[in-house]
Amino acid sequence: GDFNIGNMRNRVVVGLDYYGSEKTWRGTIHKGNLFGLYVPQSGFFDQVERFADEIPNYYDFNRKNVDQLLETEPDGWEPRHEKRNVYAAYVNDVLNISPELLLNVGLRLDHFDNKGDYYAHKDTLLGKFNQTSLSPKAGLIYKIINDKVSLFANYQTSFTNASGIAKDGSTIKPEKALQLEGGVKYSIFDDLFTGSLSYYHINVYDKVRPDPLNYLYDIQEGEQVSKGVELEILGNPTPNLNILMGYAYNNSKLVNADETVEGLRPASAGPKHQMNLWAHYHFRNPSLNGWSIGGGFNYVGENLLVNRRPDGAFYIPAYTLANAKVSYDKENYSIGIRINNLFDETIWTGSYYIEQLLPRQFVGSIAIKF
Repeated sequence: GDFNIGNMRNRVVVGLDYYGSEKTWRGTIHKGNLFGLYVPQSGFFDQVERFADEIPNYYDFNRKNVDQLLETEPDGWEPRHEKRNVYAAYVNDVLNISPELLLNVGLRLDHFDNKGDYYAHKDTLLGKFNQTSLSPKAGLIYKIINDKVSLFANYQTSFTNASGIAKDGSTIKPEKALQLEGGVKYSIFDDLFTGSLSYYHINVYDKVRPDPLNYLYDIQEGEQVSKGVELEILGNPTPNLNILMGYAYNNSKLVNADETVEGLRPASAGPKHQMNLWAHYHFRNPSLNGWSIGGGFNYVGENLLVNRRPDGAFYIPAYTLANAKVSYDKENYSIGIRINNLFDETIWTGSYYIEQLLPRQFVGSIAIKF
């Protein structure tokens, strides 16, 4: 709706939202006695007591041994079925208090209905529960110079239906978050450059993290505090050239948590520094009309995968990934080639795990336009 109350313009959105998922799979856990957990026997995989130890069974984890284990324990497979529903209702209003001052207020109600996990071989239903949460938000926009410079500030709450299993069997509660943000949006030099600069402060309560002493379970405790700055610049300094630049800084730590992680940056926080730059140039002269070239890079700072006491920190080093593109565009078709990882760098990434990004990669594309 778009209507006036007195001289104040209201733009209102009201809606309902439904999300449903249903999944069936089967799997097995081969039970052993390592640390009293349900994991394979120590003779089945490599178990390291100290970094300097020899590992006599390092090569025991192989296809032959896995196949043999599956043949000798065929009854380990268990079918499993899960069903989840999320029902939500929301309302949001942008109110023009004056031509320069806008108020944005909203409210969202979410109901999470977890039907539980059904284990067919035991005819057992586990993990069934319901959660309801109310999330208000509010924001202000003040136009210092109309269509040129605006200040903004907002307050927002949210929650996430966290998944996980507590060792004592208790239900994992939703993670709740409170965000405060403020900054400036701008359009300068006759709209040749637009962008924003903002500062945020986010508190996430009842944070879920893996149990360091028992990898099958999760711990829900404490609070994650994140503060940071985000900068974005979009530029068209000439009709032929487009530029996109961005920078993000995130300072995050766990508080009111177990002494093993109190005051430390969590592994789930991602890198502290990230930066990107992309430039694209379109040729306009008759001999090269339709051709364009682009290039840029993404910088990703050091990324922690483990950070707790007394284990210490394990991290992936920072990296810079460069990409380039050449394309030929006409009214009815376009042809392009993109080069990812232009300098063929060996780059590692991950979150709680490690994987290697692809080496230099050439990707061609052809598009027909109707």
